[in-house]
Amino acid sequence: ERRSRKIGSGIEFADYREYMPGDDLRHIDWNLYARLQKLFLRLFEEEEDLYIYLLVDISPSMRMGEPSRLDYGLRVAAALSYIALSNLDRVSLYTFGEQIHSRLPPSRGKNNIIKVLRFLESIPDSKLTSTEDSLKSFIHQTTRRGIAVLISDFFDPKGYTQALNLLRYHKYETYAIQIFDERD
Repeated sequence: ERRSRKIGSGIEFADYREYMPGDDLRHIDWNLYARLQKLFLRLFEEEEDLYIYLLVDISPSMRMGEPSRLDYGLRVAAALSYIALSNLDRVSLYTFGEQIHSRLPPSRGKNNIIKVLRFLESIPDSKLTSTEDSLKSFIHQTTRRGIAVLISDFFDPKGYTQALNLLRYHKYETYAIQIFDERD
């Protein structure tokens, strides 16, 4: 779903508008001119790149379980990355604990899956959990809105509802994936 409200050069018809001197003659609808004897331009919906941000919790609670929640969360992030990259969406990964620890800049195309997997193999350790502080930092680092997928066990002493509301307030389409162990 790459539709936007912007009018531009796409393939999906959006609307007509009257011809103004200086407009591109290639966009004139000549069939409409034949009926109305007036020049109109065809306008199309512009397609935008879809940005997908995968935020993976690397706090100590994610390292528990067998296999660890973190291992499972990284596998989920890798799978979602592959799906998004094969759809030619822009994928960016973030790891967080008490703050944003590492970031993979937006990548596009299936050939970047190796870069994503290398990034997921080399994640740092984190001592604490602060989802809200991490997401505040994430919001200040990103300029383009898109889909934000939070992969976590949501074991945060301060809670996570404020953090999720923060993403929604800043116009991110927010999804949360909770990773848990059977013993939880």
